[in-house]
Amino acid sequence: MRKYGTILIVDDEVEIGEILIDIFTPHFEKVIFCTNAQEAVGVAKATELSVILTDLNMPNLPGDQFVRSLRAMGNVTPIVFLTGFASKEVVISAMRLGVSDILEKPFDRDLLMQTLDRVLEIEKRKRNLYGQVDQEKVKGEKKMLGLLQVVNESKKTS
Repeated sequence: MRKYGTILIVDDEVEIGEILIDIFTPHFEKVIFCTNAQEAVGVAKATELSVILTDLNMPNLPGDQFVRSLRAMGNVTPIVFLTGFASKEVVISAMRLGVSDILEKPFDRDLLMQTLDRVLEIEKRKRNLYGQVDQEKVKGEKKMLGLLQVVNESKKTS
């Protein structure tokens, strides 16, 4: 079985978080769970993450605002939304922010793991490509990409 690095799970429902921790513990070296997006922003600043799985509808800082915060910091960690409701507008907004995928609750465990496998494989291939170029330039490009995703999404919703 393949082990990945660190996953950050963000969901205001503790029961969902506990289920996700059980699902991901065998597959990840480290599983971090936050019950709010403000705490998760701090974790994302301080921790090298492989992927983020976040609820979309959370009090105080909804998932899309959470992604905007991350992208504005230059964080381009792959993100998968897990939501009980995904309207067309939400899906379009998420994709403009660079979210890798959106899954609806209730979720199928196998589909969830397949989705993360696919997202992480794409990220691995990107890293392999980045390994062939100047790393300082890549850092600058990642920050610019995050900022452009926020600006692009803002223009489309105005």
